[in-house]
Amino acid sequence: MKIKFDDIMEAFFFVNEGGLANHTAVLDNSTGKVYWQSEDSEINEIPEGLLDSKDAIEIPQKNELCLGTELVFEFAGAKIPDDYEKIQDIFSSRGAYSKFKDFLESKELVKDWYAFENESQKKALQEWCKDNEIKLID
Repeated sequence: MKIKFDDIMEAFFFVNEGGLANHTAVLDNSTGKVYWQSEDSEINEIPEGLLDSKDAIEIPQKNELCLGTELVFEFAGAKIPDDYEKIQDIFSSRGAYSKFKDFLESKELVKDWYAFENESQKKALQEWCKDNEIKLID
C-alpha cells in the first residue's frame, strides 16, 4: 500500500505539537491509513489491536530522528560558527528554544532557521519511510 508523503508529514507535525507523548499517530502500512490519538483531547482513532499488529508503524518524535537540539547545533555550525559557543550556552539552561529564537531574530536568521529545520525534517522523514519500507506516492 502507498501513502502520500504529505500525510506522513502532517502526522509528524501532529505527534510533535505539545509535549512529548501527548500525541500519537500510527500508520497502518497494510491500508496506508494514519490513525491519531491525543492525550489532550478526545481524539482516539487507533483501532483496537493495531498497535500489536506487524503492519503498525508509529510516527516518530523529532528526537527519534535527531531533529531536536542536534539540529540546532548543526545549523549553528553551518550558518553561524562564530556563535557556536553562545548557542551552547543558550542550551545549557531552561527556556532554550525561546532564547535561541530571540538570538536568531537579533541576527535576522529566523527565516533561515525555519527553512533549514523544514528541509531537515523532510529529509529525515523520507529516510525514515525508506528504513520502514513505507511506499510513498510522489
